[in-house]
Amino acid sequence: MLFIEAVEVITTYEDDLRSLLNRKKITKAVLFSYLHWKKLHPSATADKATLVETILDLRLGNTVSFSEPSTSESVTISSMKSIVKQQYGTSETNSLTNSGCSSEQVDVMALKFTEWFYQLVNEDFIKKGGLTLSEADFWKDCNISIKLSNETDSETLEAHSNEDAVSAMRGVVRTHNLFFSPNLTKSGVKGKFEPHGIVLVVACGTLHRGAGDCIGIFEQLFSLIKDPLCSDNWKIKSTDMRLKTKADIQEKPTVKDGDFGTFWDLKVPD
Repeated sequence: MLFIEAVEVITTYEDDLRSLLNRKKITKAVLFSYLHWKKLHPSATADKATLVETILDLRLGNTVSFSEPSTSESVTISSMKSIVKQQYGTSETNSLTNSGCSSEQVDVMALKFTEWFYQLVNEDFIKKGGLTLSEADFWKDCNISIKLSNETDSETLEAHSNEDAVSAMRGVVRTHNLFFSPNLTKSGVKGKFEPHGIVLVVACGTLHRGAGDCIGIFEQLFSLIKDPLCSDNWKIKSTDMRLKTKADIQEKPTVKDGDFGTFWDLKVPD
């Protein structure tokens, strides 16, 4: 049984629901995916307590809604600094732009980027025309590769501009009615600061057909470069996405078990 289906059963029959949802084994990622499955779209920065209260409201039959942001905001280095300061107690303002920053700090940035990215990718499925990825989220000369594979065949799509990158992503999501559920844990998202200011992010998770059946897994490698003319926004320079149909998925995919398992030895994608 899928995690989101298990949560559905629990919310229907469990008496002490609050205590159960607050257990460590019920992660924020599970609650986040469950709410998306219920066609609700909380902010990627919402904490676990907020998600738990939302699910409790749903069980009571209360109306639940989330305010929409006015624009599709890019991930900013200033917001990442705030997150790092809260989590690691450091006041270093240059920690994420310094090649000597810790792996934990880069992983925090990678996690927040991953939440943001797939929330926008999934918006097209959830809202049918709501906020999605835009050309402004990619560099104009970006490169994107999307590989779709099953046990017997594979197909690769490529794009070499921000306009074509967005079209390719939307085309794949809409054609196959895909919903992405990233593994938002340390084993499912990794970050690495490369020389010359490039940040690499690798993420993985499960693929779903619409809001239901799990049909496979995905992995994606990004290279991000800061835009010096746009308030420290990070934009996608290149990305390599792997979508694989797979039956009987018992556990969440992890970075170490995927195509990008040798992540720390990878070079920046061309």
